[in-house]
Amino acid sequence: MTLTHVFAQFRIPADTLDHLPEATRRDLERAAQGGPGDWTCDAHGNLHAAPIPLPTPGRADRTLTVQPDFAWPDAATHDAARRAAQLNLLACDLTAEAPRGDVKLRQISLLSDLSGDPLPLYTAVPRPIVTACRQELRLAFAPQFTDIRAYRVIPGGETVRAITAEVVTRLRDHRLQRVRTVTVHELEVTGAEHITVTRRAAYAEGLPPAPTLAASDLQGAVQYALSVPSPGPYGVLDGHPPTAPSAASSHDLRRITQPPPPARPTASTQVAGPTPPPSPAAPPVQPAPPAAEPAAQTHADPTAAVDPPAPEAAVSAPPQRPAQPDPWLALPEQVAVDPDVLMVARRTLERARPLLLTGPPGVGKTLLATSLAEALCGPGNYTLTTADARWTASDVLGGLRVQPGDTLRYAFTPGVVTRAAERHRQSLADTGRPHALIIDEFNRAPQDEAFGQLLTLLDPAYRAHLPLVSQADGAPADLHLPADFILIGTMNDADQDRLHRLSAALRRRFTLLPVPAPTHEPDFLTRRFPAHAAALDPIYRVIGRPGQPGGLRAHQPIGTALLTEILSNLDIGLDLDAAISAALGGQLDDITSDQAEQVAAPLDDTLPRTAATLRRCGHWLP
Repeated sequence: MTLTHVFAQFRIPADTLDHLPEATRRDLERAAQGGPGDWTCDAHGNLHAAPIPLPTPGRADRTLTVQPDFAWPDAATHDAARRAAQLNLLACDLTAEAPRGDVKLRQISLLSDLSGDPLPLYTAVPRPIVTACRQELRLAFAPQFTDIRAYRVIPGGETVRAITAEVVTRLRDHRLQRVRTVTVHELEVTGAEHITVTRRAAYAEGLPPAPTLAASDLQGAVQYALSVPSPGPYGVLDGHPPTAPSAASSHDLRRITQPPPPARPTASTQVAGPTPPPSPAAPPVQPAPPAAEPAAQTHADPTAAVDPPAPEAAVSAPPQRPAQPDPWLALPEQVAVDPDVLMVARRTLERARPLLLTGPPGVGKTLLATSLAEALCGPGNYTLTTADARWTASDVLGGLRVQPGDTLRYAFTPGVVTRAAERHRQSLADTGRPHALIIDEFNRAPQDEAFGQLLTLLDPAYRAHLPLVSQADGAPADLHLPADFILIGTMNDADQDRLHRLSAALRRRFTLLPVPAPTHEPDFLTRRFPAHAAALDPIYRVIGRPGQPGGLRAHQPIGTALLTEILSNLDIGLDLDAAISAALGGQLDDITSDQAEQVAAPLDDTLPRTAATLRRCGHWLP
């Protein structure tokens, strides 16, 4: 499967050509314009290759690294052209439609930055991009109408978020009937030759709801994609922000992010019993009509009016609402974690103290962080971001940045923490609950340098005295970090030697909470994969039970995610040996040949493929 509105493109800028030796420049221009191939020269003298479609990660993968082919038409100048070329992304905002009887299939593709905010876009879409988009859309679902509304060039080092929604609308009233799919990908040019495509969230019709799509940094763009009729491009055009999404889009978003409420019991399900006689002092009360059956279709009109209750219903006692379940009690069913870990995490967050979850890869730190945030703040009420080695104080707090346009203009751009603080205030005003900021892979960024004055403000005692950003930073007004601000970090402690180390001053301001593989992991996996409970014993012979020496866990930390992947492989039809060996391939970078042999030797007769995988991985280290 490929993206229909984001492409890779090699480009040789005119400025680069001007700095090349005269003979080399002439040779490149002659080869690009005269030889076979799809290179073109624009009015400014830049050379452009044809847009290259980008694949998306498969179902079993989250991230895909793509190396586009540099197709240069002349072998003699190929190396010189490759050294001069830049790899960019071309991203478009589009809508496509295909009538199907009395309904219409629509695809809406939008762009945003990593905070969910619209990007500056340009409406003069180059013809090669239009051609490439229409070609990919024809392969996807053969639309009869395509409107490629705007585009943007994404250079190396900048990440763009691509949101695509496929919806079915009714022709008679132009309302959304159902949502088929919603996908969110994040794309970045990494290095000179590679593009990283990461699937952030996805929903497909017939599958369970996708609560991640309601996260604060996704909600606005996803609502825009679900709006019918389309409000136009989701971008800043000529300095003007996009219009608001449709009123019904929030209802449609809830349909794909929240499970449906349980059906109310009808009168026929109530327990029969003796009917008391009516009181002589009052006329008999007419029984209330039975509750309506839940709709069989999921595309009920969100704007349909609700009939007022009958006058007699006012005399009846109001129905008892079922007590809302405590979200904290549901956490052990969502993520495999020991009760004492949950207790410490809850007490820390209820005091608004920053929390840092540490542990090896695969123990569920990120899942635990998002689950904790939802238990405290509500479904989707959090900002999830991944720390980056290029972070500076401007990225974390905010600062003056050049704004796109014809003239050189600077404006204050809030950073990750500043945006989350504003969402926190808005959440308190709207729902009375805080908003959480989750920084994943915390030690991938130089936090001691990038945090700036936030290092002091992590201590709530100083937040009223020192602003997070001030007018001296270019902000329109001083902004303080709220006293009840929620910050959760996750840190991979298996790669500490290869990542940034946290200073004692920074560690002191966090509650550091190790997240090991839980002792009740077998029970958790049995509940989650009841059909494969019998496979756990042979799997644990390879992996090792938590807290007990033996298997791979005797030599390196392994989280529950690896066992979940093995059991998921069984779900798709792999046999046990193939399911284990397929999951182990990328997990054993640090195992030595002696350790691998110690685990593999007892498996030769029962799991030969797994034993061979262990020995092959063990050859990397002596």
